[in-house]
Amino acid sequence: MPVTRLHEHGDVVVFRTTLKLKTGRNPGGLIYFCPDRIPPKPEVLFLANGFAANHKTYTFRSRIPDGGYADSFADFLAKWGYIVMVKDVGSERTRIEPTFEDHMAHVPHYAETTLRVVAEEIPRFCHTSGIAMPQGVHWIGHSMGGMEAMAAESRAFISSLITIASPTYMNSEEEPTRRLAHIFGGVLGVRKRYTHVPVSAGLLSKVTDAMFKALQVESGRDLTEVQESFVRTMARRPFVNLVVHNFLNLEHLDLETAVAFFRTGLSDETLHLMNEFAQAILSADTQTDHVLGHPIQRLNIPTMVMSGQGDHIAPVRSCENLLNFVDHPLKRKVYFDKYDHLGLLVRHGAEDHVWPHILLFLKEVSLRGGTVAAAREARDTARFLLDNLALGIEARNYARELLANAEARLKPRAQAKPKPRKKKSPEK
Repeated sequence: MPVTRLHEHGDVVVFRTTLKLKTGRNPGGLIYFCPDRIPPKPEVLFLANGFAANHKTYTFRSRIPDGGYADSFADFLAKWGYIVMVKDVGSERTRIEPTFEDHMAHVPHYAETTLRVVAEEIPRFCHTSGIAMPQGVHWIGHSMGGMEAMAAESRAFISSLITIASPTYMNSEEEPTRRLAHIFGGVLGVRKRYTHVPVSAGLLSKVTDAMFKALQVESGRDLTEVQESFVRTMARRPFVNLVVHNFLNLEHLDLETAVAFFRTGLSDETLHLMNEFAQAILSADTQTDHVLGHPIQRLNIPTMVMSGQGDHIAPVRSCENLLNFVDHPLKRKVYFDKYDHLGLLVRHGAEDHVWPHILLFLKEVSLRGGTVAAAREARDTARFLLDNLALGIEARNYARELLANAEARLKPRAQAKPKPRKKKSPEK
């Protein structure tokens, strides 16, 4: 597979590659990894973006006050020794699937191709030999990136599933969401004969993205008073409000998240896919066993559901409904009071409150494998997070739980060592 080395920051190396799927589609992919931290038996993560988004959902790096940039979510995972594949569509005008049905049908193909590309490309960058690649990827999906895995008829090559702000049914009571649906499903829906013509769902975002780049703005902290006033005014314009309000809480506009959103550059979708989402909302689609009209397929893999109370697109109850279809004993749910749809990944504080949950879940999945190495890794990870990060209450409780479970797995082995027998004293 052709790869292009993009950049290197800290220990993280980033490559762009092409995922040549067996279906003939050739979407892009970004590989994040740290050559010196990849273990002999690495784990591979596949990060799938949502509707009208692209890889920036996972790769956005905010500017820090003292200079430089903070780690992105993909950086965070790579520094823990994971090989991270981020689906890269939209920003590079890579051809993408036109319907939700196509998205869910391609789930196993993405997973299989990722494993093949990683097995071919990664070993030559590692200093250790004999790397054993896994049989499956851990699928992490934001919004539609998680929904497509719910409805996928085949989850071959997928070891676990983490959904972030991924609703099962599209019954939103939020007025801005319904108004947005009327635009996509009403005004645009009239053009049925053009349903397969690609259009940009985020044209406005692309314009503002270009504006911020021209001003060399990477963060809300870079804005002058005039620019800040302009951003706030623009974000409250009727049409912009319809789009942005679904991702941000405009009553308490977080400029960091606003700039992150505008700089994301939404991907090119098709009218057909836009209409699918719109019609699901407009028809008050409350079928709790369906997602966008497709049956939710039962899952027998470890699953974690994450959601935010401030999310107008994916209500907590709709996200957590997925767990009713999980047959595997390892299933978790967690919601965050102050986080909205996009903020779960890019908002300030997510690195301490949200991201650690994903890392801890991945370690818990490995812990269930029963190996001593996995137990030690889980124990050490939990201890590190507790000692070095300003974890939120939920993340701290999860870390303590994992630490206790890991130590419990290690204790029996320590006690299993035979004790030396005492010599009997000779009988008198």
